[in-house]
Amino acid sequence: MRTSIELRASILISLMLSSFPSWAATEHDNTVDFSSWPSAHACGGSQVNSIVFYYTGEYSVTDGQPWDGITTNNITSQKGGVPTYQVDVFAGRKASQPPADFFIQLAGAINIGVSGAAQFDTLNFALTGVLEIEGNDYQVVIGQVGVMAGEPSNIWYLGPNESGFNYVNTFYSSDHCEYLTTPDGNYRIGMAWQTMPNAYTFYVSKSP
Repeated sequence: MRTSIELRASILISLMLSSFPSWAATEHDNTVDFSSWPSAHACGGSQVNSIVFYYTGEYSVTDGQPWDGITTNNITSQKGGVPTYQVDVFAGRKASQPPADFFIQLAGAINIGVSGAAQFDTLNFALTGVLEIEGNDYQVVIGQVGVMAGEPSNIWYLGPNESGFNYVNTFYSSDHCEYLTTPDGNYRIGMAWQTMPNAYTFYVSKSP
């Protein structure tokens, strides 16, 4: 009798393993950096003295995907000495509509990413936070979506979680720059076509 029970249990386990989907949810390290623009950059003003990111606890992730929160780390020494803060989100990567809805509900149509502002229907996940620039706090929401053609990694977007942010696009100038201005007008958050090294760095500078 014992042998029969053990055999049935073994068969059941084998069937469960063989039927487990190949696309099963996997947790990843999803890193995004906030780095000061170099001084006198064409798309920014002067270099900021400090950047910190705080997670404020609200998030949305695709149903069935893992979520284990985030860690933050000052990595100035790894970025040529300019103030840089890294956020590592421990979550799965599967795009769906709820995380995008969460992002859009907070940010509206204002956002910035590797290709400037974008309209999107899906994200892997999204979360709220505070971007502290030189001691000044700004409520934001960030989110990630899958790899875009020609880009080396998953794409991140940042949008406001408070009123007063503005989107600026200097498309018709000699220096094509896209960025958000903070509600007080003191800082820019964005990207620059000429210097953006990857899809996971947002640049911050003082407004001229």
